[in-house]
Amino acid sequence: MTSNEEFFVECSSGFEKEMVNHSLDDTLKLLVECSNSLLNTIKQNKNASIDSITKKCAFGVQVIKQTLTLTKMTLSKSGKWKLVEVRSACAPTSWQLRANWNILFEMLATIYHELLEQRKLDAQIINEVCGLAMLPSVTVVDHFLNMNT
Repeated sequence: MTSNEEFFVECSSGFEKEMVNHSLDDTLKLLVECSNSLLNTIKQNKNASIDSITKKCAFGVQVIKQTLTLTKMTLSKSGKWKLVEVRSACAPTSWQLRANWNILFEMLATIYHELLEQRKLDAQIINEVCGLAMLPSVTVVDHFLNMNT
């Protein structure tokens, strides 16, 4: 619904053996992609409230061997990036591991729910920037200008 990139996936290794250097590089790549995505959103919406902008998220999924890890990045009011592991799931690669489908489906449902919430937040941010909604707090610009004084 928006032109913002908010969800990133990196596959760091095959099922058999992890390539540690590749996994580390992909971890850094996800951090950069998520922070750049949020920074772009912030730059486009400088007159939105700091409360709304700090709820804005970017998501990353890293696949290492059979494990998928969902992370969520936000900006704190102090101006620091905050990265949280939301869920982790093991992809079932055999019949014996079929119970893991439940955990994987829960992860997919979490992603879907989180992205729906972000769509609602996008509408709120647009309304704030356009002056159609009252700001629940100071703007992003005012917040960070006043932090240093």
